[in-house]
Amino acid sequence: MEKWEANGEFIHAAYTLRKDDDDWGQPGTLVRKVMDDAARSRLLSNVVGHLKKGVSAPVLKRAFEYWRNIDKEMATASPEA
Repeated sequence: MEKWEANGEFIHAAYTLRKDDDDWGQPGTLVRKVMDDAARSRLLSNVVGHLKKGVSAPVLKRAFEYWRNIDKEMATASPEA
């Protein structure tokens, strides 16, 4: 059985949203500012490779919408073979 200790006052409060608490900000930052060109290319190839394996039209439409929200440039890019 694990035990843990803490000193100080515990605060029970609702989480306060920050401006970057959304579904797109952090993934967009990852793609644009953390990944280099090679990493973006590998990610794009990986995503496209999986989407080509018989994904239904409604799911494919949602996947493109998802990527447009993250990064418009990456959503319209063609993966290098």
